[in-house]
Amino acid sequence: MRVCIHRGSHQIGGSCVEIEQNGLRILLDFGLPLDSDHDKRSAIPATLAGLNERDQSVLGVFISHPHLDHLGLLPALAPRIPVGMGPAARRIVTAAAAFSGHPWARPAPGWDYRSGQSIDVGPFRVTPFLVDHSAYDAYALLIESQGKRLFYSGDFRAHGRKSALFESLLRTLPRGVDVMLLEGSTLGRPPNDGRIQHESDIEDQFVAEFSSAQGLVMTHTSSQNIDRLVSIFRAARRTNRLMVIDLYTAAILQATGNPNIPQSHWPDIRLYVPQRQRMQIRKKGLFDLLRQHAKNRIYSEKLRERAKSVALVFRPIHCLDLEKANCLTDARYIYSQWAGYWERGDFSALGAWLSRHGIDKKSIHTSGHASSVHLEEFVRVLTPRKVVPIHTFVPEQYKRLFQNVELHGDGEWWSLDKEEGERNERLPQKRTAKKKQQHWSPVLEAQKIGQFQIVPLTSSKQLGSEGWHMMNCVADYSNACKNDEYRVFSIRNISGKRLATLGLTRKNNQWFVDQCFGPRNSAENANLELFDKHGKAMEMVDWYREEGVLESSTDFDLEHGVPTATLSVINRYGKVDYLEVDTDLGLLAQEIEQLMNNRE
Repeated sequence: MRVCIHRGSHQIGGSCVEIEQNGLRILLDFGLPLDSDHDKRSAIPATLAGLNERDQSVLGVFISHPHLDHLGLLPALAPRIPVGMGPAARRIVTAAAAFSGHPWARPAPGWDYRSGQSIDVGPFRVTPFLVDHSAYDAYALLIESQGKRLFYSGDFRAHGRKSALFESLLRTLPRGVDVMLLEGSTLGRPPNDGRIQHESDIEDQFVAEFSSAQGLVMTHTSSQNIDRLVSIFRAARRTNRLMVIDLYTAAILQATGNPNIPQSHWPDIRLYVPQRQRMQIRKKGLFDLLRQHAKNRIYSEKLRERAKSVALVFRPIHCLDLEKANCLTDARYIYSQWAGYWERGDFSALGAWLSRHGIDKKSIHTSGHASSVHLEEFVRVLTPRKVVPIHTFVPEQYKRLFQNVELHGDGEWWSLDKEEGERNERLPQKRTAKKKQQHWSPVLEAQKIGQFQIVPLTSSKQLGSEGWHMMNCVADYSNACKNDEYRVFSIRNISGKRLATLGLTRKNNQWFVDQCFGPRNSAENANLELFDKHGKAMEMVDWYREEGVLESSTDFDLEHGVPTATLSVINRYGKVDYLEVDTDLGLLAQEIEQLMNNRE
């Protein structure tokens, strides 16, 4: 049995391990690096080959758990390659795909795991074991072939709500495997008095914060961290608060298939659908999903009335809704996920928004990964012949904790039958030549309109650069641009600072504005909020027109769809909704659209 860690020997995220026996191969995880710009093809490890339809040597991909850094490259797989993963994990990925802002392929059919039950594929036997992790339905994997055994830990811990699974693993896993690929995410982090908090400690801290808060409590966490959602729900019940979730969170909870996990129809839970999500529902046709979860739906008026007794599972798309509903008096914000997202600037816009409203940031979180104490116990009990680091920034620290540590770099092939690593020349190697760039002609040349520079993006390299700087998925539109179905512009100020990415789609030889958003598809400053409001006005009119409840308008040209000052519509509940739109900024996207069509 030969093994290659294509990525993960010196980094956290983007894990991918290949195992080969007699020319037949399987992959363990196929993850997107944490710093990737979501250009999936360019993120495939350069040492990995044979993922196309012609190469029949890859028998399948086995996913440990549903986090993007372990399965984010699945869309790059040939459709013929089957995918193994937990059944609930598969449902969660499928549910999340419906809300994704970028193209996403659902996992190909394959094997649904059952803990402890083996799967035979070619010369390999794969046995999944359910583990405790912040991702729901996570597994470690035991690989056996021709008398050799490799254990892949995936991501795991011993301090979550399923911590009993750690003790179960110690009892049931075979001793003395040939190789243990062991994650070490927590190694190298500053010590925390020797103790990592249990998820029950997180719940108690939520209770303290919820009890002392005088207004709305916004807890910012991943909707796929089911343990954390349970902690929020239990803390809300203990403090007589309603837990309020959005439709995405409701869909993820439903996808677990677990009736003991909070669901949108439970009496102490309410569903609030932010305006940005209502736009998604209309655009993606998710009305059936909304109806499934509408039993306990709450609207802006009631949210404002009950804000002091609400624990909101917060996402940045809530910001404009909470402002409009005047829900922020005495509000409290709790950040409850990996600190790295905040530290690297992913939530800089949110930080500015919180500061503008005088809301402090409180952090309450515990890791989804095992402490060094639990890693040591794991290795001591299972006594693997070799320990190989993976999913860690500090592989050299393993030798301080374990005996028989063997270090292998990314792209290095090594054998379970030999003491020394070796390159497997029999396997095809991916060509590492520079990726050929796509180019297309601009329909509209670069120009200045008012206080903005309009810069056409005319190559896949330029799209990639825009996606990197703006943290969006615009690089995925290369093929559409090459086929003259799409065009992208970078909206910049006079000094050249990027403000927004504008996308136009072509239908029946006419160009139409498709999107115009700032970094991470959100509004980061006053100008972008106005862009955002303009887009919302357009969507809102279409929504009400289709629902047959557009009863009045003020200063609004319905024929041309251009807001000139204030849009006023009466919604189905008899309430008046207002959207103020800056005329110059609001018309910019339409002006570019008109210029594009005049050039055709």
